[in-house]
Amino acid sequence: MEVQALQKNPIFNYFDMLSMAQKSYGKLLSPLCKEEELTRNELDVLLFLHNNPGYDRAADIVAHRGMTKSHVSLSVANLEQRQLLRRNFDPMDRRTAHLELTEAGKTIALRARKLQEQYFDALYRGVSEEEFAAWKRFTATVYENIRQLDGVLSAEENPNKR
Repeated sequence: MEVQALQKNPIFNYFDMLSMAQKSYGKLLSPLCKEEELTRNELDVLLFLHNNPGYDRAADIVAHRGMTKSHVSLSVANLEQRQLLRRNFDPMDRRTAHLELTEAGKTIALRARKLQEQYFDALYRGVSEEEFAAWKRFTATVYENIRQLDGVLSAEENPNKR
């Protein structure tokens, strides 16, 4: 497909933009991952726990970060082994572990958070408050549409799971 065709179709532009953003974000975090000998998933777990107080279970990371259970489980185990996080088991339900960053984990998460802030500052440079507000409304609507569509598609795939 020609570049001109992509430019004329906003759907392709949107997906292309998302792909480019993911790649550039990954490039930004890559040196920190290398320096700290972390996988990208492990850094994502640290960041998620740092950026989302109150969402401190592996299930929260799976649900809100879109990572698979197996990737979260492996990342949590590796981070715990390296003493970057600890599991605190819920006294009311011993099956539930609340994840907590250690001081070493917090230090890495803070460094990554600064990189995130730099990235988003650069990403939104030149965007007015009005444009940003419109974009937030747009993405919130699209996000809700995706959630509803996902629910419909899941029900169609698994008709017995209702």
